[in-house]
Amino acid sequence: MGKGGNKVVTVDFIKDFDSQDVFIKNLVRACTNLQARKIFSNASENQKNDYICDILRAIGYDASDQTRRGSSPTGKDAGELDIFISKKDGLPFTTVEALKLTSVNTTTLNKHLNKIFSYDPSGTRFNVCLSYVTMADFGTFWSNYSAHVKNHNYPAPLVSSDMTIDDDYGFSELRVMKTIHDRSGREVALYHICVRIL
Repeated sequence: MGKGGNKVVTVDFIKDFDSQDVFIKNLVRACTNLQARKIFSNASENQKNDYICDILRAIGYDASDQTRRGSSPTGKDAGELDIFISKKDGLPFTTVEALKLTSVNTTTLNKHLNKIFSYDPSGTRFNVCLSYVTMADFGTFWSNYSAHVKNHNYPAPLVSSDMTIDDDYGFSELRVMKTIHDRSGREVALYHICVRIL
């Protein structure tokens, strides 16, 4: 019970730490919690990332932020990951690259889409591009974003794209899609999650 006898409501997260589908569902839940808290409207990207990372840790994921891994965009130093998830045995599970967008700024977006692959030297089965979006017309943003990522020239060639995953959630202010890439002869996924922050 909370103060004054109010019942504390908790969200049950799924704890299957080896499933990419479950991870995406848990990440989407964390993002809906972020959206619901007005305090994050004007928060920095790092503050939003910290909140998401804290939720993932609370669920039980081995999550770390600002981890140095892979290579930077210049290739001279290690990259600085926004959120890195390890499996329980210490092996890499996934990387979440986050960014704030006020529009589909292709220069900024391309830089982040490319960084995801350089930050993942092992080539995990999936990674995530998480965008915190403040554009008023979110419907137009999503149309432009999804069209762009389906035509971007990735470091790992694009094989296909799947927007049907968004139907599993059905939100208007949070959208999800997946692109599949050929990485050294093996298919890997990149999930795109766009969250409107009011």
